[in-house]
Amino acid sequence: MALLNISTILGHNVCPSSQCGNVSVHYPFNLEHETPSASIKCTYFNLICNKTSGTTIFHLPPAGHFYVQKINYTQQYIQLYDPRNCLTKRLFDLSLPVPSPFKTNYENYTLYVCPPDLAMGSILCLSNSTNITVVASGSFKDDNKCEPTHYRLLPVHEDNAFSLTWDSNGCANCDDHDSGGWGAKIIGKIVTVALTLPGLIIMSLSCCSLFCFHLLRLMRGRNVVEAEAAEVHLPSSTTGLDESKIVGCTELVIVSEGEQGCKSKMCSICLEAYSEKEKWLGKNATCPVCRTSLL
Repeated sequence: MALLNISTILGHNVCPSSQCGNVSVHYPFNLEHETPSASIKCTYFNLICNKTSGTTIFHLPPAGHFYVQKINYTQQYIQLYDPRNCLTKRLFDLSLPVPSPFKTNYENYTLYVCPPDLAMGSILCLSNSTNITVVASGSFKDDNKCEPTHYRLLPVHEDNAFSLTWDSNGCANCDDHDSGGWGAKIIGKIVTVALTLPGLIIMSLSCCSLFCFHLLRLMRGRNVVEAEAAEVHLPSSTTGLDESKIVGCTELVIVSEGEQGCKSKMCSICLEAYSEKEKWLGKNATCPVCRTSLL
């Protein structure tokens, strides 16, 4: 169980984390060339990193590419701006799908066409040499010099930037980034490991002790068996049987010199020289043929 706890703690899935320019990228975003682990069942939204310029890009169809100004993972919003400095016109084409994980605050805006001498608040990308376009929310005092042309519900924007918020989708492996609790969770893991480690050490020592004890028993048993076998089967080469045992258990054949034409005094069994009327069992306690002990 301790091993399982350690592996679970240390093997916890880590969500991808990257850096693009000055923007830190992690859940619920990831760079388009990165593939989160299949074991992390989370929904990610691709960002594009332009390594040449160090800018982070978020594509919102059909409006197109917007540059990322900032991502706040604690308050859960991403701030975007238009690199062509014509955000109002770009927002005309912005249409978030329904349902969408992203939300934004909308407000009623009015576009006014004004004479060139009214330069205050003009949008250059929507203006020309004869008329300028002004976008305002609520009432707009123009002394009847400007004519309203469009009424649109647009995302709240200011200084060429607007924000999208998102809701957490309950991804347990990655929500700590959003809540700011990643550091606290790491500390919790360390505490858990510290509490689990003593039990793991005790269990390891117990297993080692049992193994050593069993090994010693096996070695001791083997030594006893070998000793007993040596006592039972080990023949004596110097001690033979007494005369009464020899007469009682064998039929004696005494080989004398010259019998059956034998001229050699070398025993063909023990390959040793023998004397006349010498008995094998008088010097050895084993059968000269099968080597069985007669003791």
